[in-house]
Amino acid sequence: MASLTVLLRHFGKWNDEGNYIDFAIEGILIKEYASFNDLVASISNQLGIDLSSKTIKIQYKVEGNCTPMEIHNDMGYRVYVELKKENREFGMYPLCVTTIEKELIDGAVQRYDYDTDNTLAIEFVNSGEAIGVFELHND
Repeated sequence: MASLTVLLRHFGKWNDEGNYIDFAIEGILIKEYASFNDLVASISNQLGIDLSSKTIKIQYKVEGNCTPMEIHNDMGYRVYVELKKENREFGMYPLCVTTIEKELIDGAVQRYDYDTDNTLAIEFVNSGEAIGVFELHND
């Protein structure tokens, strides 16, 4: 089973221009016929990320200033592997890893309030409790 060398950029952030900045670097080997879950396990193990309290977002840029592509399933992983097989240079297509606290992941949730005929957007959900709620006005 063939392996590919991949540069990891981690613990950084994306700026407004779509560049990953203020990062540390490491390298890992990935298996050509592995799964997305295998990739997540390899990265979290190498970087010491506790997946019980954090999740990781894995992205890379293909060319210039285009929007970063996210690897979020097996197909995304296979596309990345094919791209790396075409250009095996170590520094080409580095994976940019961002960690997110799991308690902030449930994201934007919306519900309709039939009593007031308004849509409410719950900004974040933490253990079932709304952290921020705001009303969307129907104009």
